[in-house]
Amino acid sequence: MSGADKGGRRGGASGKGRVLARTTLLGMTALLLTLPACRRKEEARPPAPALRPTATPPSLRFEEKAEAMGIHFTHVNGARGDKWMPETMGGGVAVLDYDGDGKPDLLFVSSCYWPGDERGKPMTSSLALFRNEGVGSDGLP
Repeated sequence: MSGADKGGRRGGASGKGRVLARTTLLGMTALLLTLPACRRKEEARPPAPALRPTATPPSLRFEEKAEAMGIHFTHVNGARGDKWMPETMGGGVAVLDYDGDGKPDLLFVSSCYWPGDERGKPMTSSLALFRNEGVGSDGLP
């Protein structure tokens, strides 16, 4: 015989055994799927009381000093009205100690005009480094 038993079935498992195994598997699956619905309902907790500030927040004062410090920068995104992805990106600035003298220097990052745009001819770079020489009374340029 070539792998079949006398009744012409393979594997030797009876039809009743297969039906019992499938029924058991379906029953276990149904039980596992319905058990989470049988848990006890959690009681609603009252919301936590809102925290009230005990002190007034500090006030910050900003002053525009870019012109007095010699920082002249205009962000260029190259926009021609096409709304291409690079046109929607903003510029950036990094505060770093570029020359290692312990004073913060500024590096401004911009984009540029698209190739062939006449406005881009005078533009030589899209980066601008402002080195802090610290000559002022407050250590700033």
